[in-house]
Amino acid sequence: MPGIERFDPPYFGFYTKAIDCDGVFIRGSALVEDRALVDGCMRMQTMLASMDVAKQNLRQRGVELHLLGKGQGLLELPENHGRHPINDGGATTQKSNPDGGRAESGIYSACGEESLLSAASHRGDDTTDLCMREFAIALMNYGLDEEIRKLIEAQFGLSVNAGRWRGSRAARSPEDYWAELSMWYFGPDTAEAQSKRKEDIAGFALLDLLYQQRKRPIAIEAIRARSVSKLALSRVSSRQAELQLINNSDQRIRVFWMDPDGAFHPMGELGPYNRIIEKTFFQHVWMIEDERGVELQRFVVEDYVSEVIAEY
Repeated sequence: MPGIERFDPPYFGFYTKAIDCDGVFIRGSALVEDRALVDGCMRMQTMLASMDVAKQNLRQRGVELHLLGKGQGLLELPENHGRHPINDGGATTQKSNPDGGRAESGIYSACGEESLLSAASHRGDDTTDLCMREFAIALMNYGLDEEIRKLIEAQFGLSVNAGRWRGSRAARSPEDYWAELSMWYFGPDTAEAQSKRKEDIAGFALLDLLYQQRKRPIAIEAIRARSVSKLALSRVSSRQAELQLINNSDQRIRVFWMDPDGAFHPMGELGPYNRIIEKTFFQHVWMIEDERGVELQRFVVEDYVSEVIAEY
């Protein structure tokens, strides 16, 4: 098990400790107990034990798990300060626990440390492990590929239409379905867990196929986007790509896409200490500026996954 790293000054002005869990970081403030980070890493390693490609994809996406200490709320996390994500997408944040609780999923997923500490002390008493839920959804969205996500969506539809999981969170969305079944898949082998597995044999067979990596996702590699001059224009292209925008500054940035005629189109804003993945095309030019309207960088997408990091 890796050791806990300390930060002084705090990372993003907030996180004072972190554990590098095979390249996926788990972070917390000074209020978070060290053993919560360790237990979170153990859980993460269990989930990803056979998923080397998905694990690599999570690293390339910059996925992290952020823990809340006693009395802390989601809005206290630096990535949530005044969040106004591009196209309402942000880090694809999803409140996957609509019944309450300190948890959300996204590139930066978050959960209260009590989910880890309580589960470690009372395994089998409560199947609601919010940290596992949020990380499972991040794994689905950022570790797996579109083809595999469609398999999960299809199985969700089949199971729900067959009347399975009626009245439970698993019946709400494909993400909730994947997350709930993941908790049962990795949870204690109780009589209730065995009953759930018998209830949805095909669903758990799909989880076994994916968690044992008998079906591998496409591996991605994020390549730093090349800066271009103000004379550069977007070119017409049908080759789809993705742009990872990372704002490691404490300022909000504005994001623009340029069309082939040289006109810029506002795509929204990205708050401080946040990141987003935008769909785009090869040879498309993008530009970011600060809140005063000063251009910070102009760049072109030349890879299937291009990355830009703002640190101003």
